[in-house]
Amino acid sequence: MKKIFITGASGLVGSNLAKLSSDFYEVYGFYNQNKPNFPKVTWIKCNLENLDFEKHFLEIKPNFCFHFAGLSKVNFCEENPKLTEIVNVLATEKIAKICEKIGCKLIFASTDLVFDGTKKSYTEKTETNPLSIYGKSKLEAERKVSENCKNSVVARFSLVFGKNSFSFGENFSEFLVKSFKNSEKVKVFFDQTRATISAKNLVECLLELAENEFKGLMILAGNKNISRVEFAERIAEILKLNKKMIVPTKTEEILDVKIVPLRIKLDNSLAKKILNTKILEFEEGIVREFLPLNCVE
Repeated sequence: MKKIFITGASGLVGSNLAKLSSDFYEVYGFYNQNKPNFPKVTWIKCNLENLDFEKHFLEIKPNFCFHFAGLSKVNFCEENPKLTEIVNVLATEKIAKICEKIGCKLIFASTDLVFDGTKKSYTEKTETNPLSIYGKSKLEAERKVSENCKNSVVARFSLVFGKNSFSFGENFSEFLVKSFKNSEKVKVFFDQTRATISAKNLVECLLELAENEFKGLMILAGNKNISRVEFAERIAEILKLNKKMIVPTKTEEILDVKIVPLRIKLDNSLAKKILNTKILEFEEGIVREFLPLNCVE
């Protein structure tokens, strides 16, 4: 049985990958604080900040490494640039070198925030121009992956929605569903649009990328851009919840729009050409992630 190593395995994407792959692979997962209660995965406590994790790779010798761990809160990264460099860049560089050393294919999760939002749409060939320390750190990490691991994939994606398989943390979509169910008002950006993709759909694409011969850069995103308000409204409508709880809000009231572009449209044409996995429509993804509704506490 092939072996998979997942960093950030307790997060939204990592947890869905761990759960989906555990019936077909021998799965190992890094976690930092909360150890998931999922016996099909061998759990390893690791803080990437220490850069002390090579021994685990050498002992396990995974076939594939999915590197999801890192700092992703834009404002936190602005306030902590040195820590951001260590976790997002230096740790990624070390993982890339280790994977090259042991012959492990590396799949690295990057972001749409390597772009500045000034163009109509973005492909793998579009020039990058990150505005934030977070975006700059992810772009530098992409370069470290490409330079240090020949057998690697850099996957750029945008807003991922769904349910964390191990119930740790609370992503935007889970927060919305919980707020609607509890009749709590929630502020939602009406002026920010993204090409959203379901977590389960995304990890199916990532697993296919691991097993096929593709190397290089690929955008994995939904088929259309929608605003966060539209995103919230469609979730409420499909799940038959109260969308009156949505409070349309300007992004600038909460985030610095000088470092967070309002509109980024990722073009997923290459993924559709290369992958056999179908990229679901947004509504299909909501149904798959959240129905039956009792799957969300």
